[in-house]
Amino acid sequence: MTDLASNGVGATIETSYDETTALLTITVYGDDYGTDTSIGQDPTSYSTYTIQFKSLTDVLSSKEYTENLYVYVYGMMTGPETASVTVETRYDGKINFVLKDFSFMGLSVGTITVPALTVEDGSFEKTAGSSPTDIVITDGDLAEGLMNDGLTIDMKGKFVGTDHVKTTLALVCGGALNIDVYLGLDPVTMAVGTGNKYGTFYAPFAVSATQIDNAYTVDGVEGEVLTLTALAEAEDGTITIPASTPVIVAMENSSTEDVKELFFSLDDTATDNLTGILRGVATATAAPAGSYVLQNQGHEAFFYVEAANTITVPANRCYLVVPSASGVKSIAFPGDDDANAIEAIEAITSGKAEIYDLQGRRQSTLQKGINIVNGRKVLVK
Repeated sequence: MTDLASNGVGATIETSYDETTALLTITVYGDDYGTDTSIGQDPTSYSTYTIQFKSLTDVLSSKEYTENLYVYVYGMMTGPETASVTVETRYDGKINFVLKDFSFMGLSVGTITVPALTVEDGSFEKTAGSSPTDIVITDGDLAEGLMNDGLTIDMKGKFVGTDHVKTTLALVCGGALNIDVYLGLDPVTMAVGTGNKYGTFYAPFAVSATQIDNAYTVDGVEGEVLTLTALAEAEDGTITIPASTPVIVAMENSSTEDVKELFFSLDDTATDNLTGILRGVATATAAPAGSYVLQNQGHEAFFYVEAANTITVPANRCYLVVPSASGVKSIAFPGDDDANAIEAIEAITSGKAEIYDLQGRRQSTLQKGINIVNGRKVLVK
């Protein structure tokens, strides 16, 4: 700002500017200004002037978006719900992001405003920003408490066409309360249902799974059994599945519980992909005739051949692409065949064995290939 001068003899000038309010304050002090009246100083010998400029926070335009909303807090996922988002374009070219009337689990947080975001190539972010300059919450039951407890935000978003804005917001309040907010994003689900040990999974972005025991790529088939390669497991038990990599996931305890993990990502450039003989699908797809689809037909899940092109493989799942010359009806997972064979012989000897082939037909004796004995796979070579 240009220095200001006064026509008053001996006068001095002080100025201050508030960028938030765009208010310029000018104070002119006389040469006899002071607080010590015993020496002739006058504490009233000054004049104050204010000039209100157009604030950079004033907006040129605003656009409303209606997006689905998921919230992860207290170890639980809520949603989807409908949320109203306003994006304000400012005079300085930046944007203000406003999430109106945000609440979760019946608790009113308030209207969340994240100001002064820079947009580059349709994307914006504010990493580890802290209140009050980087985030403001107003007009909610929890607003004052969250702001006073030292709220920080980690935010990323991007515009999708002209009608949608996708955003992730991680709110941390005093280091004790974490609120993860997902706007305009749909979860990608990894699941192994009760009674099964295996499921398939595919996503266009990398995920770190914490609830599964193993994850495998599929190399091929030997006879009627898959050949698998396990992904690396970190020391904390986390298994990272690379982006666009179809895998089989395993959970040994799924006989008593469902395994379900949700993943969100701004990266939604999804296409199908084939790795080895396992094809991952980005959208729900009819399994081609001659492919093999993971199913549970009365015992633990195997891949069964699809002959009629009538089974739909859900998005973010996989099916097997096996040469048609293979001729097998079903393909099993590798297991501890020797241990299973011993148990099968003991069961048969005791007369307590129920033997089925992979088509669910009961057998009187073990057959060459894969048998199901008392619900367990047995390979007879």
